[in-house]
Amino acid sequence: MKKIYTLIFCSLVVSNVFSQACDSLFSQCIGTFSRNGYYFNLEAVNDITVTGFSYLAQNPGTRDISVYYRQGTYVGYEGTAANWTLLGTQSNITPLTALNCPLPHNAADISFSICVQQGMTYGFYFTMSSGTGTLETHSNLPEGSIGAQDVNVKLITGKGQFGIGDFAGTLMGGLTFEGAIKYDCGCTTSMINELNKNQFSFYPNPVQNTINFSGGNQLIKRIEVYDARGMLVLVSDKASFSLSMLAGGIYTAAVIQTNGSIKRVRFVKE
Repeated sequence: MKKIYTLIFCSLVVSNVFSQACDSLFSQCIGTFSRNGYYFNLEAVNDITVTGFSYLAQNPGTRDISVYYRQGTYVGYEGTAANWTLLGTQSNITPLTALNCPLPHNAADISFSICVQQGMTYGFYFTMSSGTGTLETHSNLPEGSIGAQDVNVKLITGKGQFGIGDFAGTLMGGLTFEGAIKYDCGCTTSMINELNKNQFSFYPNPVQNTINFSGGNQLIKRIEVYDARGMLVLVSDKASFSLSMLAGGIYTAAVIQTNGSIKRVRFVKE
């Protein structure tokens, strides 16, 4: 069974790429480092609309593929489903494989039409939910580096997952996802309006007294503030509240929304 969602996010690029502007961005197979899932960040250089993607597989087997996203970086949000939204699932697929490069591209049959505006970052989690086999990456770059880029998008090298299942297994940094992304240039007005409606935000940062949160189109149920030791120091049922009772330092806010999702952000109290 396939789940399809219309969402808003970025585009994927990988090392040693060749592309036609506003069409498809491909990665060359420059070696295989097999894993079962990947976390990575995508950054938009210009406004784009992403419409599809493919992946490489070295080891055969029938499997289910799931793709998740979140606005902002994946870093610090690995392994917790509450921080992510499911983009879609493709079930019972047997991809084309090869032992050595070049490996064939397998189109992920998960449909979407997604706008991401210039300068925005989205985290992605591409994983095998069940089955056997692997997905491919390369290990030539450290985590957090620019894996590749073209005039419209950047890929930021992330983490690989060893173990089959959503948000399962052990993680290893410095792995760059290998695959291809199909995208168009620009975003329609309706897509940009939807993006703005769904944005989660908070300000100011650093903060001296009052901090303000916006849940986009989701209402905020509760906000929990934790200090650098992980101790709960403040709870509020308001989207704006004073931090005057807190000492200066780095804090984490867990924003619990009425739909059950949790957004976690760090801020500095001056």
